[in-house]
Amino acid sequence: MTIENFKTKILITTSISATEESRRFVNLLRNIISNANSVNRGNSSLDSLKFRMIENKIEYLYIVTSKDGKIDKLKIYHLQNNDLIKQGKDLKVNQFIDHKIFGFESIPEKGPISTSIDNRRLFPLLMEYFETFWGVEIDKKNLLWLAIDGAEHRNTSYISIIDALSQKKICYLEVQLL
Repeated sequence: MTIENFKTKILITTSISATEESRRFVNLLRNIISNANSVNRGNSSLDSLKFRMIENKIEYLYIVTSKDGKIDKLKIYHLQNNDLIKQGKDLKVNQFIDHKIFGFESIPEKGPISTSIDNRRLFPLLMEYFETFWGVEIDKKNLLWLAIDGAEHRNTSYISIIDALSQKKICYLEVQLL
């Protein structure tokens, strides 16, 4: 599965029990993933979200779930024949530090985001996920960069998103593919 050149519309939201942190993560994703929009879910059911997707010709739904007041996972669904079909692995978010901690009032640039070819070689599973679902581009001169550290075989990776102009970190994530 691949999202065709990220011209496909993506809707990003939280689980019903959204936290402030999960809302900030949705905001980050909306800014770094091309052609993505977000919606405040409130008490909306999956069926009402699905109806909104059909009405607006949106093919993908990304849901940020929370557990114990923290971001838990990013789950991705594809709308096929009016049914939401789970896609790929979940991205478990163990830690999220957003742009405000790094001195940015808002995310300074919009996606797409790019990374080096070395990340694809060193972190093949994670990069397949990021290329497929976040539209990360390899060796492009975009205004946002993705840096990865850690050992994929240990299943935990450390992600930094960097503003290319100031070369300052915008956010930090500790993630696992489940």
